[in-house]
Amino acid sequence: MNQQKWEEIQKKFQDYDIATVTFKKKDGTPRTMVCTRSIDLLPLEQRPKTEPKINYEVMNVFEILSQGPDGMVTGQWRSFRIDSIIDGPDPV
Repeated sequence: MNQQKWEEIQKKFQDYDIATVTFKKKDGTPRTMVCTRSIDLLPLEQRPKTEPKINYEVMNVFEILSQGPDGMVTGQWRSFRIDSIIDGPDPV
């Protein structure tokens, strides 16, 4: 079940490049995040050094804090549980 949902969400991230997603944090509060899974948008120092292992329970994303005129983004890696998604991912 989670693999299918994970693949659906991954497909949306591929379609949108940058998206918003709202999910429920561990403490139960909602959180909306602007994020990407597009490695091409990340500065070289933020790109993964190895191919990450897939965990179909969790989606790893890069939270975007700002985007420069060159299109490169700044931010940090975050993750959320697939079963905690309330809304999204939706295009920015």
